[in-house]
Formats: sequence, C-alpha cells, structure tokens
Amino acid sequence: MKAKFLLTVLVAISTNIFSQLNLDFEQFNADSSLVKWKKKATPSIINGYSSAVDSVTKYSGRYALVLKSTEERKEGSFGSIGAVIPADFVGKQITLKGHLKTAGVDGYAGLWMSITDEEGEVLGFNNMENQNISGTRDWASYSFTIDLASGSKIIAFGVLLVGTGTTWADNLEIIVDGIPVEKATKKEIKQTPAASAYKNGSGFELEIVKGTQVKNLAALGMVW
Repeated sequence: MKAKFLLTVLVAISTNIFSQLNLDFEQFNADSSLVKWKKKATPSIINGYSSAVDSVTKYSGRYALVLKSTEERKEGSFGSIGAVIPADFVGKQITLKGHLKTAGVDGYAGLWMSITDEEGEVLGFNNMENQNISGTRDWASYSFTIDLASGSKIIAFGVLLVGTGTTWADNLEIIVDGIPVEKATKKEIKQTPAASAYKNGSGFELEIVKGTQVKNLAALGMVW
C-alpha cells in the first residue's frame, strides 16, 4: 500500500501550525475551543482542574489563559494544557518563554516542553519545577531553553499547575536559536523522483506508512 502525497501533507500541516500557534490565546473555533490547544476555552474540568480564557486578568490583548484547581482535585494530581508542533526546522536550541501570574499556588506553576524522537522517546524536557513559581505573584516573564537533538521529531509544550491555586499565562513565544519558530529555517526534505515526474503525480511516495509515521501524524492531529 502506498501513501502518496504524505510529505506534501506534512509540509502543509507544519506551515499552518506555525502560522497559527495562538500563543497569545486570542483565537477560538466555532465551538469555543481554543485554537491549537487541547482543552476548551470555556470552563472545562479535567482531573480536578479547570481551564478557560480570562478577559479580566490578562497581560496584554483581549484574553489570557487561566488554569486553576477545583474541589474535585485529587492529592498528587496536576493540571495542564498543551499543543504540539513538528520539529521540522534547523536549530541547536529551542526556548519557550511567556508571562505568568499566580494566586495561592501551594505547589508550583510553569511552562513545560517535551521533545521526542520518532519512537516517542523523550530527548528533552523541562517543566520549570526548579524555578519554584508558587504563592501569589504578579505578571512576570519566565523562560527556559532545551537543546535540540538531531533526532527530534515532535515538540509538545504548554502550561501546567501542580497542587492547588490559580495560574494565568499570556504571550507565549517559541524561539529557535534566537529566531521565532515560524521564521526558523526548515529542514531539507529529499524529494524524489525528480520534478519531471510530477506530471504523473506529486512524486512524493512512501512505500509503507510505518507505525511511527502514523504516530507522528496522530500527534500533529491533536492540535487540529
């Protein structure tokens, strides 16, 4: 079985993801879900935490993300909201930064990022636990940087809250070697057969859609 046009589809998905990352939490779908993020923008309770957009407490723009614990929270649990992008760009280091605000956090709040290879093995991870963002704090800028291993395929990132309390997030940025991720140089994709064969099709073919490829496509689909 052949998977024609797979590389073309991956490039198209990647381009759209980078152009609409919604890192300022301003974009919504028709069903009120937050564009490119996994949880609903309207209040939704998952594992004892609720996430929503806040039009009152914000750093800039119209909205900020708010993530808070609820009475349904179980001891030892945490709340998180995240998105996924492909690691299809050239770079040595990737930085996640953003503005956070907290109220009554007894554990810690932070940004997080996980980088995995095509087999799903974690190559890089940071959740800002060592920055000890707790208690009640006004808006401040936070960031961390992770090395980009050569086998990086999928980058998941987001906002988390460990313990009880409330955290707000706004104006996230993803930077690759000092350049916004949407402007980072794309990895070269080998295109065969030659362009002269395009008259009979795209020319992009994989003989078999392997399990790892399916997994990568599924991960990308999480942000749609």
